[in-house]
Amino acid sequence: MANPLFHELNQNQKVNMQDALRQLRSNPSQLIKQAGYSVPDNIANNPQAAVMYILQSGQVRPPVMNMLNKMMGRK
Repeated sequence: MANPLFHELNQNQKVNMQDALRQLRSNPSQLIKQAGYSVPDNIANNPQAAVMYILQSGQVRPPVMNMLNKMMGRK
């Protein structure tokens, strides 16, 4: 059975995860924009700050957010 988070993140597109990881390391802001997320330029190259901004700004759909919270041990 496939990981539900992986399925949700790749629902509308085919992604080679190794290529995405390489791109994330080399140019995080470009990958974030290609994924359809909006992050301020001053934090776009800080992966932790960018992820927190995406989560806190409501850019992640509720079902995915609920799944992430469960994975992180939050309710």
